[in-house]
Amino acid sequence: MIPGAGDDGSSVVPVVVGLDVKPTIQPTAKGLVPVIILSNANFDVRDLDLTTVTFGRTGTEAPVAKCFKFQDANKDGRPDLRCDFQNLTSGFQVGDTGALLKGSLLSDSDVTVTLGGPIRTAPVKGGK
Repeated sequence: MIPGAGDDGSSVVPVVVGLDVKPTIQPTAKGLVPVIILSNANFDVRDLDLTTVTFGRTGTEAPVAKCFKFQDANKDGRPDLRCDFQNLTSGFQVGDTGALLKGSLLSDSDVTVTLGGPIRTAPVKGGK
């Protein structure tokens, strides 16, 4: 394990997985941001403790609003998971280019999964 990487003093083992985020986020818009967490050969999304998952500008802002059933979103034969997060609590600002999702594994709460994905932010039409 890699010591000292957790905010709470816990050890953190980075797990590299894929993240597919709605391509354009309007930071001041109401509603949900859909995020697809992608499994790979080293990570099964079913091992993620959904009660610990947060998403946003730094990955610690918005808790899961809702998740859907497991599906193979990218057609690689592995289960993937779509979760939605409240846009207004995600902390994004116009000009941001990346999003982070963080969470722990069910089998080991000291293992934190951090996922990153590119985004584009834009002001709400006719507003800020």
